[in-house]
Amino acid sequence: TSPVYHVDQLILPSFPELIAEDYQWIRRRVLDNTAPALGSDVVGKNVYISRSNAVERQVVNEDEVMAVLSNYNFERFYLEDLSLSQNAHLFNSADLIVGAHGAGLTDLIFCTDGSVLELFGSKIKPPYERLASILDVEYDSLECTPKSTDILVDTQELEAQVQRMLENKNG
Repeated sequence: TSPVYHVDQLILPSFPELIAEDYQWIRRRVLDNTAPALGSDVVGKNVYISRSNAVERQVVNEDEVMAVLSNYNFERFYLEDLSLSQNAHLFNSADLIVGAHGAGLTDLIFCTDGSVLELFGSKIKPPYERLASILDVEYDSLECTPKSTDILVDTQELEAQVQRMLENKNG
């Protein structure tokens, strides 16, 4: 429950090989040893990860984005306000997760049946796409208009992509 963890000894290989079993071990350890703290009302929901409290990569038209996403039963979450356990169970039970590129997407390690749509501005980097590929999590991305260090989402493109991903998920 602590926001900071202390260890006596931590050993990291200099170039760890990225294999699914390592991530699955972490997923099991966290999920099996923590209780879902968000309640059953979140299970199976579509999740939008807000970065409105972040220094950069905020979605400048987040209200418009939420207006579109709310048509698909999305709820907005601020990962920095949740515990590791809550984030793990949130990602594990989500159907579709939409969020701007940022550290919060690391929690996709806890996805087992969810899909992820990553929003990019000027900073396009592949770590979450690689992680999704290793874990066999459906992944897609949407390039957005950079506004300094923030992003402007084309809500029509977003809606089309969300519809496609939900249709793929529902068969």
